[in-house]
Amino acid sequence: MKTTYGYDPILRPNGIAENIAGTNGETETLTYNAASQIVADARSSNAYLFNGYLNVDRSNTKIGLNRYAAASSASFGYEANGKLTSDVSSTYT
Repeated sequence: MKTTYGYDPILRPNGIAENIAGTNGETETLTYNAASQIVADARSSNAYLFNGYLNVDRSNTKIGLNRYAAASSASFGYEANGKLTSDVSSTYT
């Protein structure tokens, strides 16, 4: 397999071409707006498109400062300075 990357004049990635044995090759083209945000992503085929996302709805118990006491069935422990010390399966020192 050979992968080739393309770039626009200001060096943003704007294309990916993959030559996969036994295929006609796969391409992906990115289009940007004036703020350099990707506004379009066109593919020549969806044969290798990742579709493994899952919708989840988890309850979280926040305790401030980007910390959680619990997330779904997982619980977390913190030291006095806020450093994570444990989670559901590990203890950190």
